[in-house]
Amino acid sequence: MPNDYPARSFSGEVPDTAPRTLLAKLDGLGVSYDVSVTGRAAHGRDWWPLSITDVASGRVPHWPGVVVSPRTTNEVSAILKLASEQRIAVTAQGGRSGVGGGAVAPTGAIALDSFRHAQKAAAAQFQTTGLQGAVDFRVDVEECRPERRVG
Repeated sequence: MPNDYPARSFSGEVPDTAPRTLLAKLDGLGVSYDVSVTGRAAHGRDWWPLSITDVASGRVPHWPGVVVSPRTTNEVSAILKLASEQRIAVTAQGGRSGVGGGAVAPTGAIALDSFRHAQKAAAAQFQTTGLQGAVDFRVDVEECRPERRVG
């Protein structure tokens, strides 16, 4: 079963993107965003394995109006302020798997993809320790076990 939507496979009607006024303001802020059908579809579902059948059939549960990819904390702040002014919901997305669907932006909302921001922050941290280019977001499950925690 696929994890990405097959090209041009979306079933049903594709809702409009975010309002042009919002997109113009994002342009003014210099924030990177995506309103493509494939980008919005990818951010309109949870990566929980149970959603793979939806992907295979081209079903997109929710269509965010825009996917924003902030690079800095200031950009995140500006996006949230703009969303508040425009009264548009925002869903922060990291790995896009909330298991219960909490990582999915509602139709018409802003999907705030924090991966690029987190990747930049991690890269900066690794640069200070001499591990340039060694960004790895895997979690060592053994280190997270309660009996191994300190304190």
